[in-house]
Amino acid sequence: MAEKSLDYYRIAAICKTQGFEADDVFKKSMLLFDAFRNEKFLRNNVEQPVMTDKEKMEHLNKVRYKILDLFWRPMKQNIEDMRAFINYAITSPLVDDRIDLALEEIALFRDIGQIYRKLLETYYFKAKFENDNDRMAACGLSRSRFYARREEAVTLFGIIMWSMAKRKEYEYMAKGMIQCHPIFPFDAND
Repeated sequence: MAEKSLDYYRIAAICKTQGFEADDVFKKSMLLFDAFRNEKFLRNNVEQPVMTDKEKMEHLNKVRYKILDLFWRPMKQNIEDMRAFINYAITSPLVDDRIDLALEEIALFRDIGQIYRKLLETYYFKAKFENDNDRMAACGLSRSRFYARREEAVTLFGIIMWSMAKRKEYEYMAKGMIQCHPIFPFDAND
C-alpha cells in the first residue's frame, strides 16, 4: 500500500473534526459518485422539471436532509438507500449548483485544490473520457498519483458536501424553518 500524502492527512483531520473517519467518508462518497455518474450518463439529455420556488426549497431541504442522513448512518444501510437518493437528487438542476459550490471550495484547498477539481470534473461530473488512462492524461497525473489524488479529492468533496449541508441545516433550524434533524443532539427550536 502506498504512503499517504500530507494532503490526505489534512483531509483526514477535517473529517475527524466533523466526527468521521476519512476512509468512511471516502467509501460513502464513492457510493454517491458512482451512482451519480451512472445516472447522469443515463439522463444526459433528459429535460429537468420546472419547479416553483416553494418546490425548489422543499426539494433542496429533502436532498440536504438525506445527505446528512446517509453520511451519518452505517454503510450497509446506505447501500440500500443510495439509488433512491440519487434518483431523487438528480432530478433537479439545483443539485448541480451545490456541486459547483463544493467544487469551488475544493479549488481553494491549498495548492492541490485545482488538481482535485479537475480530477473530479474529469472523472465524474463532466466525464468525456471512457477509460482511466484518458482521464489520467487529461489530469496530467501518473497512475499511482491519479488514484491517490482521486481518493483525496473524493474524500474532500464528501466532507465539504456534508459540511455545507450541516451549516445550512443549522441555519434553517435556528430560523425555525425546518424541524431538527435526528442526527443533531439538540433541537435548535427549543
